[in-house]
Amino acid sequence: MQYAEEVLSLTDGETQIQNTLLLLVFAHQHATGIGSRWKLARQAMRTCIQLGYHRAPSKPLDAVTEQRRRRLFWCCYVQERFAACGLGRPIAIADYDITVEMPDYVCLDDLEKGLDTSIPNGSEVAVLIRQSQLRRISTKVREQLYARRTNDSFQAKAEAATILYAELEQWRLLHEETSTISHSPCIFLTKEYMEVNFHREKLFIFSTLVVPTGQEAHLFKPDVTYLRHCLDPAVQIIFLYQTLLAKGVKTTLWTWIQDILRSGFMILYCGIHTSNILSSQNDTTASSIATNQIPEPQLIIKALDDCRQMLKDISLKWSAVTPHWVAFDRLSCDVRKLIENSSSPGAILGGQGGGNNDMSVNQTMNQGLWDVPMDLSYWDDLLDGDVNMNEVFGFDMNTFS
Repeated sequence: MQYAEEVLSLTDGETQIQNTLLLLVFAHQHATGIGSRWKLARQAMRTCIQLGYHRAPSKPLDAVTEQRRRRLFWCCYVQERFAACGLGRPIAIADYDITVEMPDYVCLDDLEKGLDTSIPNGSEVAVLIRQSQLRRISTKVREQLYARRTNDSFQAKAEAATILYAELEQWRLLHEETSTISHSPCIFLTKEYMEVNFHREKLFIFSTLVVPTGQEAHLFKPDVTYLRHCLDPAVQIIFLYQTLLAKGVKTTLWTWIQDILRSGFMILYCGIHTSNILSSQNDTTASSIATNQIPEPQLIIKALDDCRQMLKDISLKWSAVTPHWVAFDRLSCDVRKLIENSSSPGAILGGQGGGNNDMSVNQTMNQGLWDVPMDLSYWDDLLDGDVNMNEVFGFDMNTFS
């Protein structure tokens, strides 16, 4: 990436946006550190805003120019929203300040040649429109469920989550057929990756109902229904990536890591609470939870095994993930034992066993293991040294943090 700074600093306008997005695509595909994903996405969005691409044009533009600007803006929108939500960063622009429409289902080559474009050609922009609409839902989830509001009751959050999930299901129905292609080698066109996006967002919606914050954390017991609403998508994400890998579809490395870590730690969390629920079934004060509502212990154990193996495979491609794989390996073995000990005899037969012997859990783990930061923004900051953002773009990005 020795030429990145020169290329970006010597261009402006649309060219700089395109170059920044290309750099961001490279960052998603490779383990090489080239700078903060969030800062790159945010800079592309800031350039769009400076050029006014977030607003509907005040005067008529030729069709090709207008469609090109729309595509550039919404590409930046998808990347910036995904980076901000994924890393817990502020967003660059509120949705109510955006008045530009999404791209039309047209082929730019046909427009340039003056050909008939009355028949929609969705192949160029179907995925972009799909992801843009998904990121709008993500923004609503963030604002309605994760913003710090002291007056929102749990019931109010649960009702909001139900409404947002219904909107997510409508998104799925709308785009399932129009934006996916069977047996495509491109991950973004596969049905599996669209399903990954659906389940990731479902997990984002319902996590706020099972993971307590602040004063809620004291003696908090998650509702088993919402626990399953988190466990199911976490397990599905692991399975869908297994399917993609089995088909030989190349994954986007950075997104893959985010998805597997988040899913894995949610499965761990659900496993701990499932263990508590199973233990309570044997207490003299019997639990009121019906047996068929409790997550299946074997499902959790298999998901932990699959996630641990996938993290190990990722660590072979990117050594920076190794400490996180080691930590997850030990945690998953610990949670597995909790589940097995709390289950009735014979309930967990035929399991795959714990991790390697040298990774076995004990109560006197090596000092320093839990010093490994599990926050994905930590990695993003680690990689923020290879491109001098101040020199390239002419201002201090930290002032916008």
